[in-house]
Amino acid sequence: MAMEAYRIRLRLFASLRKWMPDNPIDHEVLGPKTIREFLREKGIPEDAVAICICNGDKVSADKLLRDGDSLEIFPLIGGG
Repeated sequence: MAMEAYRIRLRLFASLRKWMPDNPIDHEVLGPKTIREFLREKGIPEDAVAICICNGDKVSADKLLRDGDSLEIFPLIGGG
């Protein structure tokens, strides 16, 4: 069975930008694939990710990506 190819727009914030300084950027995804699987493929450690926003909604990293999704990823943020 052939994998379906689709495009998503990825935007990384703050410290996550070191993995992909040129962003937002469109990516081709062969799926089905979860956000977690996609980020792992891109070399972004799961423990660096705190919040996933897909099409404006906060979602779990287990959400399946679909063609045309807009994905924003935020790191853990410390403060005092």
